[in-house]
Amino acid sequence: MQETRSFGCITFDSAIHCGCGHGFKQIAPDTFRFWSREGMEPYSWRFYFKIVSPGTGREIVLEVADFNNTGNTKWHEGATCYSTNRELWREFGPNRLEIVPYTPPVPPAAYGDSTHEPYGVRYKLKLTHPEIWIASPTPFTLENQDILFERILENAPDNVRLVTIGETYHSAVTGYGMKGIRISDFSVPAENKLRCFVIAGEHPSESAGIYACAGMMKKFVNSPELLKEFDICFMTLSNPDGIFYGRTYHNTAPDDPGGKGYNILLDYHDELHPETRNISRFIAGFKPHVFLRLHNGRHRKTYDCWINDNFLDSPVVEELRAAMSLEIDGIHPASARQDMVYEKHGVPVTITFETLLLEKNPGFDNFKNSYIRTGEEILNGITVGLWRIKPKLNRQ
Repeated sequence: MQETRSFGCITFDSAIHCGCGHGFKQIAPDTFRFWSREGMEPYSWRFYFKIVSPGTGREIVLEVADFNNTGNTKWHEGATCYSTNRELWREFGPNRLEIVPYTPPVPPAAYGDSTHEPYGVRYKLKLTHPEIWIASPTPFTLENQDILFERILENAPDNVRLVTIGETYHSAVTGYGMKGIRISDFSVPAENKLRCFVIAGEHPSESAGIYACAGMMKKFVNSPELLKEFDICFMTLSNPDGIFYGRTYHNTAPDDPGGKGYNILLDYHDELHPETRNISRFIAGFKPHVFLRLHNGRHRKTYDCWINDNFLDSPVVEELRAAMSLEIDGIHPASARQDMVYEKHGVPVTITFETLLLEKNPGFDNFKNSYIRTGEEILNGITVGLWRIKPKLNRQ
């Protein structure tokens, strides 16, 4: 639900592109409350809206009333940030936020479970500029994807091809379908290269994984030697409906954007919905040697990685560990749903990598650039590791 509400000289505007946050109300002279849960989705830890004010430095308190992330500590809420230009995003820090009790909406609705109990978070914010954007976590929108793809295409037109993956339930309304960007040195014969399909954004709030995907493609397109050896298609946002409608984890239902919706990740077996059908169709034509999903752990302090059994003890894992500045806590065998792409399409290597939302790489002072760096490191590890096992990955 998107809305624009004004209280005196302050306006809260979630009707911006891919905005979310609703029910804004003033509960004290300088304190404002809002809700983040979209419709009947079971989870919520995402919001994004703009605040318009005179920009005189007035300090306000903003309370999101209905998060239900696992953990609900100050550390777990450390990814909330604000910006005056939508490029540089600064986090609040623990001294400017506090955990408070959950405030149900009116009318109340069933919400939460034993591991996702709802709660509220309050943030102190000084309105130092006429326009300030606030988000949890650092946002990546469909417009951001368009700009990213356009810049990469402009900088390396001979090595880049835009790819249409398919339409979604709501593409006709939103104007956004599923698309990717394929990058390689196309002057080199295709049979000499390893093909990879990298996706992110299955869960809309997981922007650390989305920015990592962006980091991978930026580094890859500027790596001439890798372009000769690899053909990689990247899809930064595989859930455009969920991104557009402000969802956290689930996608939107075909007939009701406000309903419970569905989790794309659980649909690879049955392919009941357009996202998994489109991805499956693309894989069948592209025939990648590697399928890599990028997610992010909302409550993790170390990376986690899942890979199909026959590559658990392989140079791919060895090189990934060596490439990452932060620790990979566990390398796990892929679950049945993670391995479904291998079972259906014979993709030799299937990897799910959980990047980190709440831990920065050494030397970084903001999350966004740290997320991008994570993607660069993943690219380094994956490409070196895959090159070492190339003889085992032959497929037409």
